[in-house]
Amino acid sequence: MDTHSPLPEIAAYLARQKRVAKVRIPLLEDLTDELRDIVEHVRSLTSSWNPVELYTADPWSIKEEREKFLKAFVQGQEYQPRLTYSYAEGFSLAGSRDMLLRLLEKVRLFTPRNRTLKIAKIALFCKIKDDLATCDIVEGIKNRNDIQVGHALQYKYPGTDAVLISIAQSEYERHCRNEHVETPKKGSLTPKEQLTLRTMHLGAEDMKKAFEWALMQYGMLKTTKNPNGFQVVIDERATAIDVRDKSVLGPTVYIPASSVHSGERLLALMAHEIEGHARQSANGERLFLFGGGPLKVDDETLYEGLAMRHEHEFIERNFGTDDGSPFPDFYVFAIYKAEMGSCFQRVCMDQLTRQLHVALHIPHYESLPDTAKIDPDIYAKVLRSSWGVTYRVMRGHTDMQNRARFAMPKDAAYLRGWILDRELRKHGYGHMNEAAISAVGYLRILAEFSLEQTDLPYPHKDVTTDYMHMLLHEKPIAM
Repeated sequence: MDTHSPLPEIAAYLARQKRVAKVRIPLLEDLTDELRDIVEHVRSLTSSWNPVELYTADPWSIKEEREKFLKAFVQGQEYQPRLTYSYAEGFSLAGSRDMLLRLLEKVRLFTPRNRTLKIAKIALFCKIKDDLATCDIVEGIKNRNDIQVGHALQYKYPGTDAVLISIAQSEYERHCRNEHVETPKKGSLTPKEQLTLRTMHLGAEDMKKAFEWALMQYGMLKTTKNPNGFQVVIDERATAIDVRDKSVLGPTVYIPASSVHSGERLLALMAHEIEGHARQSANGERLFLFGGGPLKVDDETLYEGLAMRHEHEFIERNFGTDDGSPFPDFYVFAIYKAEMGSCFQRVCMDQLTRQLHVALHIPHYESLPDTAKIDPDIYAKVLRSSWGVTYRVMRGHTDMQNRARFAMPKDAAYLRGWILDRELRKHGYGHMNEAAISAVGYLRILAEFSLEQTDLPYPHKDVTTDYMHMLLHEKPIAM
């Protein structure tokens, strides 16, 4: 993408920090007894709290309301979905908010005696504030207080800004024109091999075995000898494949029970979820006390940037590319519309218009043909995709009229994270995004440490390519 970084000062700051004396990475043993006690209290209180689990609606509710909405939509009728959140509604905070507030005050009053402890204080302070926002999500959903939910989500995840929208619009217009910005690159696979992988049909059990194999190659699979590793579960409630280092089950990769993917898609997900998300979390927990696992904060901008890097590098290397960027980012537009107060119906209508322009390669300034003149299969596919994007940015809402005027902005991380990760790599700091799951502001903290590629406990191995060859040659998985 021929665009500038929304945060160009980061690279310059990192470069300046090369000349600054480095400090010790704050591990648990580096903390004072007082801070260590606070850390253990926070871990025991919130290690199972995952906001995605809280603001994900019940699967049966999503399915029923999707069909009601789509049926009404094609008949030209307005219908606002009524989603339910059984997990959040049954979630017990049991005095956790009061305890977190007491711990926050202790952190505020703590006087660090060196720079390492000061950094630990800042990270712990941010972690507790993030957990208090999770309390707001729970209480807001239970009490149908969308203002409270909205404030919590806005605290956790950066929303849209003028630069991000401008970049998204530029990419959207280019994709509408089906415009190629570079000479197509040929992948390493033959056309026959590509077809083989694209026509495979792999279900949830196949994906579970594949992900477990990949985790095993890194030494990150949960076993009796490695009880803190990731497990892989097939879950009826899951609506998308999701790596959760904070979960009621501990570190877990969730796979929806209904999953069916091609070999190509499975491999892309392995690169994204295992070699990106799970590895970054494991590195962060090992290197930085607050860089992964149960003590990280929930902003996943850079987290998604790294995963997108691995996913698209794998696809480009093996399948080739005819495009200069991975996607037109529809999430940014949906988030912006919701932030401006649009209801579910209007966000979805805007998505349908935009996605049809791209699918039909019609310039954004030209009108779409009448629905009757659009291929019914294309229209149905785009409509369901528009629902999916809209649902994701309206998660957590109990009022789909959106009178509280907010979005669930987490998915802005895909485009923003992709840009920031690219900027880091361009200046030779790509390994810093592999070292920990960090909010954008945490890059200034990471810059204070002596951190090189060789310091990563789990360096990138590209096991996805190894698994690709196993799929192509139909070799059994050896655990």
